[in-house]
Amino acid sequence: MNELNIVLDDELYQNMNYYHVKNGPVILFLELVSEGNLSSDIFSHTFVKRRSESLKMTEKEYQKEIIKPFKPLFQHKYKKLNIWTTLGMNTGMSLLLLLAYLDQIQDHNTINIHVFDDRMKKLEDYQITSKGYYNIYQKVLLKQEKPREITINPIQIAIPYYLEYKKKNNCFLKFIRENITLDSQMLYIKFMGKFAEYHFNDQQFIQLLHQCKKEKAL
Repeated sequence: MNELNIVLDDELYQNMNYYHVKNGPVILFLELVSEGNLSSDIFSHTFVKRRSESLKMTEKEYQKEIIKPFKPLFQHKYKKLNIWTTLGMNTGMSLLLLLAYLDQIQDHNTINIHVFDDRMKKLEDYQITSKGYYNIYQKVLLKQEKPREITINPIQIAIPYYLEYKKKNNCFLKFIRENITLDSQMLYIKFMGKFAEYHFNDQQFIQLLHQCKKEKAL
């Protein structure tokens, strides 16, 4: 296998034929890293157990949907690794997770990262190694701390988004509480417009809304 391509955005994945990606398999990675608990030993049994519980999946489902497609990555059966991503909290944290995993196993070969905007227009390309990203992973995703290190834009932008999201009384909950009298569809439109740069998915909005309604009912 000459190349392995990992895509962190569903819409970008749907457009991969447009970018003439033909040298190797294309894997879609949509793990909601921002949700729930992780562990220090990435992709280990403990990690899989915590992630499946956090995402309300069985371990078997997680293995099938997340781990099994990554077999080429785990077996290192490629000469070149390309990661394709857009900007936002979820994609930024997924990218950090992948780089941290490669750093954890001391795979410090060059990685090509291609960054697109939400209209699928190319923004920038990076050629980096994973060295140092495991430490950033520990600080951000395990300890919810802001790292001193300066990293590439997709991750640098996503870190403060994630740290705000993990606060118990974050600005997203405050916004929903202030607008809770709106009908759900209008609230959804206002919320997604207000926090467009975060690129929340529908599931995350529903989860935040449910939390606010549950608080109100108490």
